[in-house]
Parts: sequence; structure tokens; C-alpha cells
Amino acid sequence: MSNPQKRKAWGWVNIEHDPTHPAWVVYELMSDVSEDCYCAGWMPETAEVVWQMMRGECIEWGQSDVFGKEHMDALLARVRNAAEGLGWWVDMAGADGEPYGVEPYDVVAIPLDEWPAVLSEFGGRR
Repeated sequence: MSNPQKRKAWGWVNIEHDPTHPAWVVYELMSDVSEDCYCAGWMPETAEVVWQMMRGECIEWGQSDVFGKEHMDALLARVRNAAEGLGWWVDMAGADGEPYGVEPYDVVAIPLDEWPAVLSEFGGRR
């Protein structure tokens, strides 16, 4: 269960019904990675694994090797450029809406500089 005080302190935004939010671009690119790796728009661990892949901490996920390193590196570079340029990372709430306190499976935009702390506290939560 998440800490409600920390949840209030962080600046995440529920963008589930706002595809005009700048972070939606990051969401779509991260969904492309999930689609290439698992033929699924969003796997539960997408936010964590794409972050790790961009940092070179995870080199394979699902079928990522099918498309080849060059393809995945290019796609991850697009995710990185969008996230850094827009200042947002994206995650999806779990089946219980946690750790974000939103509706189940809602898309949440997290300020990029806050993502490492969120990941540290809630990573592997599903």
C-alpha cells in the first residue's frame, strides 16, 4: 500500500482521459515498445522495464530480440528524447488503482525528475 502523504507530495497527473497532455506522446512510444516486445499495448511492468532498457540495465524483454538491437535502440531513443524533452514519464495504475490512488489501469504522467523516487518506492509492486 502506498504512503498517502508521499502520494500527495508527488506531482503525478491522471491523463487517462486527456490525450492532449504532452506526456501522452511518451505513453504512445512506451506502448510501441510493449507492442514490439509482447504484442500488447501495455504490460504491467512496461514503465519499469522501458526505463531499465533505456539505461542499459535490461537488454531483452519478451520478443525484443526479434526486431534486432538497432530497431530497439532507435525506439528507445525516441522514448528517451520525448521523455527528456517533455519532462514526463508514464505509468499505468494497477488493478486496484495503486500506487497512484486513481481508477484501475488509468494512465498516469509522472514528472521525469520524480520517476526514480517513485520507482524506488513502488517498483515491482504488481
